[in-house]
Amino acid sequence: MHKTKKWGIFTALKLIARTLKADWSYNRGDYETAMRHFRHMAVKWNIPHAQFNMGIMHERGEGVPENHAEAARWFRLAAEQGYAEAQYCLATMYESGEGVAWGYEEAIKWYEHAARQGHAMSILRLEIETDLVYGQINNGGISYP
Repeated sequence: MHKTKKWGIFTALKLIARTLKADWSYNRGDYETAMRHFRHMAVKWNIPHAQFNMGIMHERGEGVPENHAEAARWFRLAAEQGYAEAQYCLATMYESGEGVAWGYEEAIKWYEHAARQGHAMSILRLEIETDLVYGQINNGGISYP
């Protein structure tokens, strides 16, 4: 688990404003501004949403050269904090071997983490990959919401 910083109300409001600015910049295609804000929040404040978006931008080559290994690094930071979409993205990278060494078991592990949070695509991938029935594993391993 990562160390988190204690936030006062002023800091929390600044982070909300920075998140909105980063998301707005990204959606407008201003990747340089988005990257600057996401990087600040990801590195200084360990914000999973920002780490996830750093992964997306590296994976797609938006504002930075496309780099799947760097994308996987950022996805892992967010995934380890329980960010379901990052867990799903990391699982797909392990499933394809893109940016990480191929690993079926590692892919299943991250799909399971995301599925436990109700992430629909992770549930679907588990059902396809492991012959699951929604809500259960035949050996009684995990259950979904």
